[in-house]
Amino acid sequence: MCARCELTTAGEPSCDRPAVVRIVDRVGGSSPGCDRHGVRALRAIEGARVYPLTGEHDGYAIAVYLSARGEGRP
Repeated sequence: MCARCELTTAGEPSCDRPAVVRIVDRVGGSSPGCDRHGVRALRAIEGARVYPLTGEHDGYAIAVYLSARGEGRP
């Protein structure tokens, strides 16, 4: 867990939720982030993909993916 989720934008307040997914853009740049900000990033970045982080975060990547498509909530 970090003091600030790496997927937050400059204008947002700090997010102390644990990083559970990695969002990768179409050229390979990536950032870890929490489930909520992962959904936002996946929706906002054209061609983005979501991957799970290793550890105790099973199921978060698919939950983020489905939520970004409007099919669920992380």
